Amino acid sequence: MRTVPDPAADQLAREMRLVESAIAMVATGRAPRVHLGGLAFGDALVAHARGIATRCGVRVVPAWRTDEAGLDLEFERDVDAPPPGQGGGHG
Repeated sequence: MRTVPDPAADQLAREMRLVESAIAMVATGRAPRVHLGGLAFGDALVAHARGIATRCGVRVVPAWRTDEAGLDLEFERDVDAPPPGQGGGHG
């Protein structure tokens, strides 16, 4: 029996990978800040993103849109966290 693709589940998985990649970029110092805009499942991803980001020394700043076109997430280095490579790294 073939399973029918679930576009919503696929979109959620793609957005989760984007969030995890953004956190990794900031945590490793490859980017000082990453902005992901218009995430369809942003509300569902905030807790997941914050859990990973906190362990990696990254801060997540959600920005809800007034036009209901999704949620933007900003990822930046947590100024109170140790610098990249000195504890709290992504992993």
